[in-house]
Amino acid sequence: MSAEPESGIGAGSSAAEFLTAADTESIAQHCPEILTAIHALDTANATIGNSAAVDGFASLAMGKGLELLRRKLESAMASNTRVMVDEVDPPQYGARRLPHLLRQTMRISASGATRRLRMASWLTPRRTLSGQPVPAQLPEAGGSMAAGLLSVEQAQEVIKQIEMLPARVRSEHGPAVEKLLVDNAPDLQVTDVRALGARVRGHLDPDGRLAAEPAHPDEYFVSVKQKTNGDWRLSGLLDATTGLTLNALLTNRQQNPADIVA
Repeated sequence: MSAEPESGIGAGSSAAEFLTAADTESIAQHCPEILTAIHALDTANATIGNSAAVDGFASLAMGKGLELLRRKLESAMASNTRVMVDEVDPPQYGARRLPHLLRQTMRISASGATRRLRMASWLTPRRTLSGQPVPAQLPEAGGSMAAGLLSVEQAQEVIKQIEMLPARVRSEHGPAVEKLLVDNAPDLQVTDVRALGARVRGHLDPDGRLAAEPAHPDEYFVSVKQKTNGDWRLSGLLDATTGLTLNALLTNRQQNPADIVA
């Protein structure tokens, strides 16, 4: 007699080697629909693979159905990633930061972890430290992807186009631009969403002057990461004054930093 897989989901399940028994128990307690969806997709995959009588129209229809599932799955993934941002303490799981933990536990790339966090940041609501709800930065895009009206790639392009708006334009016209992009995106290719965003920027900032203004304070950040060989990787966005100071420190390392800052 063969032993049951560790996850307890059942032999042959796509989750048997990925989810532990503790994972499965927790999912069953908090969101059993995930386990039901895993079983349903396993069955669907087997059905598709054994459907010799499927014609071209049916295969396209099933492809659209699977695409709809992907959109809704990505929306649920963004919502769950937001919960992880609020609730997970990465050092408790042996990781320095949440992106590292996602890479370790989900077996995804660094860019994949960044994408999930970016989608969660823009498309899902959050709560303050006091528990007060805060709407999503892009509620129209988040709601449309959850409803299956936007593909993952379209939603990412909407985010990118909003990010590219000058700070003052985004503050004054961001919601209207988001609605324009989201309302038109279902009938557009991803490249067309990009082109529409460029036309909107050209209309709102025809001479490009606003693009030269400083970014919003919330956009400034610094990320410092030490590599395994002891080197350090530095990235981020600084205001002009801080950037000049840091540049002086880095290019004049032989000089006393206190003299540079002074």
